[in-house]
Amino acid sequence: MPKTSQIAALYVDVNNGPYAKMANVDEWGIERDATKYNGPDPVVAHPACAPWGKFSWRSCGADSQTDGSRSCGLIAVDQVRRFGGVLEHPVGSKLWEAMGLPRPGEGQDAFGGWTLDVKQVDWGHPCEKRTWLYIVGVNPEDIPRIPPAKKPTHVIEPGGGTTLPRLPKSQRHITPPKFAKWLVDLAQRVDPSLLKNSCASTEVNRRNNPVDAHQDGARFRTRFAEDNPQFALAMADVLRGASTLVGQAWLEDGREIIEVESDSYCSNPVDDGDEFTGSIEIGDRFLTRPLKDYEDWRKAWWREALQNSIDAGATEILLGASKNEDGTWTVFCDDNGKGMNFEQVRSYFLRMGESGKPIGSGSGNVGGFGKAKELLVLPWIQWTVEIDGTKIVGHGLPFKKMVGKPRQGVRIEVIMPADTFTTTSHARAMLERSHLQTKVQINGEPFDPDTFLNVTEKIRTIEGKGDIYLKRTPGEKHCTILVRHHGLFMFEIYTSLVDGIVVLELTGPSIELLASNRDAFADYHIKSAISDFVTELAKDPTSSLVSQGKKLRKLYRGDGSFNAQKDEIASTVVDKNPEFFTSAPDPETVVDDLIISIEIVKSNEERSTDFQDTKKDFLNALQTTAETAREIITHAPRDGFEDKLRLVKTLIWKPDFFILNENEKKEVPKIFMPEHMTATTLRLARVWAEVCKFVLLQLRMFEPFGIGFCFDPYSRAMYTEEDGSSWILLNPFKNPKVEAEGILRPTDDKDLAKIYACAIHECSHLQGYSYHDESFASRMTENMALCAPGWRHVKKLALSVPMKGQVSKK
Repeated sequence: MPKTSQIAALYVDVNNGPYAKMANVDEWGIERDATKYNGPDPVVAHPACAPWGKFSWRSCGADSQTDGSRSCGLIAVDQVRRFGGVLEHPVGSKLWEAMGLPRPGEGQDAFGGWTLDVKQVDWGHPCEKRTWLYIVGVNPEDIPRIPPAKKPTHVIEPGGGTTLPRLPKSQRHITPPKFAKWLVDLAQRVDPSLLKNSCASTEVNRRNNPVDAHQDGARFRTRFAEDNPQFALAMADVLRGASTLVGQAWLEDGREIIEVESDSYCSNPVDDGDEFTGSIEIGDRFLTRPLKDYEDWRKAWWREALQNSIDAGATEILLGASKNEDGTWTVFCDDNGKGMNFEQVRSYFLRMGESGKPIGSGSGNVGGFGKAKELLVLPWIQWTVEIDGTKIVGHGLPFKKMVGKPRQGVRIEVIMPADTFTTTSHARAMLERSHLQTKVQINGEPFDPDTFLNVTEKIRTIEGKGDIYLKRTPGEKHCTILVRHHGLFMFEIYTSLVDGIVVLELTGPSIELLASNRDAFADYHIKSAISDFVTELAKDPTSSLVSQGKKLRKLYRGDGSFNAQKDEIASTVVDKNPEFFTSAPDPETVVDDLIISIEIVKSNEERSTDFQDTKKDFLNALQTTAETAREIITHAPRDGFEDKLRLVKTLIWKPDFFILNENEKKEVPKIFMPEHMTATTLRLARVWAEVCKFVLLQLRMFEPFGIGFCFDPYSRAMYTEEDGSSWILLNPFKNPKVEAEGILRPTDDKDLAKIYACAIHECSHLQGYSYHDESFASRMTENMALCAPGWRHVKKLALSVPMKGQVSKK
């Protein structure tokens, strides 16, 4: 008979397996990914058996050949059928049923494959270890000689009255070298003429099956019924990525139908008259998906369990985790809450997407997503829910109801695999970031309430969303914001280093504010507010961590930034005063005519009534008066047409006004509020507005901005952004730290010099420099040089601002 020298050993341990020293054997292990083997040599395949054995429900693997993947077995069958060889699996493997493989004594399948039942003890294994071999390409009479029967010296599992010792788990899976050599010899005997896996060409397939194979470029779509041998091949190709699963359904007789898209497949006609009925099925991979849905599922498991207990009104919660003899872990959460009956457990807890909890701001519930059970029970070897008089035990999705003991509350217990488990150290780490009013025990020991993180200093409020608290830790740096809901830790956000622990306590419903896994924000407004706060911490951690207390942010709307209406007004002035724009306005009459024209346009302008929180009188008062306009026209740069047009726009514009209080211990005195300003404070606001305008005109720029007062013991002036606008704010006090020294007076040269210097400094920020770095320092130095000649005119400008009484006494 023909004999091939080279074979491929698939899904094997390259480092420790028996094939390492064999000649003419191409090994495919973890590094090479045996699922990608595509011939042409015959194969000896050892795909993972855990997903197909009697304990397959314990297998939590997903993708790789070493984690118990079901797909490896399906692909291995396809590889044996295409290239010939042998696949080895334990007796009774469910892979035979899944792929329609013939059992021992049932003859050959459509691919010429047949099954041989052997005992590995005959090749030197310590245990009997009955094994099924699926063989393709070799007739039964051509296989190598099977050695004489031997007696085992050990057993894999004790029982049945045997007195033989139990074989250590680490040695059970090892393939005897003699058995491996025998399998290689068998695979080398593959006769290519016996392989029956080839299909007709794509053209013939399309021609013979015009309904079920649809041409789509160079690819075809074909339907396969599960009772056809090509069904398993098509499914294996889908799993290894050689084709694409387009659809899946079930006929009324229970047969599964799939539709795949590939380069070519043999025809498998399905009557178009058959109705496709069925429902979406959940595969094994779905059960372990929750482990990837959480940033740290080991802490999240305890969080979700605690959340359910707290929402149930529990006053005492017992937590525990212990390692079992077989290496698995038993983990539980037991509470004395209001509990559930079986119908509630079945309708809510054991139904995906349902919670059964009332939600909303008044419910007091942390949860409400119905997602917790996906992590709590689905991925594990076994789960148990105990309620009053009932015990429910499940493995993944299936469960069984049994009679239980009388009890109060609910106990959730799961058995986790030896390589995927959480411990009480993760529970402690989560509790130490929380502050609960419930008594908690961990493995029978009371959790010290003083270990909870209690923070009481509120430094900021996000209206309707949450409050930010601070626990100061002098000399100890921290770099996260802990996000909690009703005291229960959810997740953390990384920040720059600060001298304290920052906690965000959410006050709104978690279902509205958080993502379904509670590891991130879903609400845009709180996400934006926290992002801004993190930025503030990076720029100025000292001021950002000062309690708001009596802080204030109040906006008064004037004209805002320049718009088309202001351009139209400026153009009207230009049309009425052509000589101003074509010659130097030295003659006093030219300046007077320009001022008169501006005043006429201003008086005819429709005043905006969209002012917030105050009368429009104050904002109108911030508009440049005729007296001040004369000083600005005389001394501001006007070298070109654009400079002169900008000058006119400035003179007819009134800015927005903003009050910002950063002193948490003191309220803003009423005399600085626009609706209560005295003549002195009103004049200071006017001078500040005109000096800022004058500085920007000298810098030949005018970015949209607003002005105002700021009250911060650490700042003489401030540039900030609020409500989508830029703001240049002046601290009205001579000494921000000692307010008793009085307010700035524009009539005092020293105070006016401070005002002018602050205007140059803060206007420099408008040129795109947010931080006080080297580039800003360089820009401000240049701006100081540009504005230095203007100082001699600033005094006249300040004196031209009229002195008036209160804005409004209404």
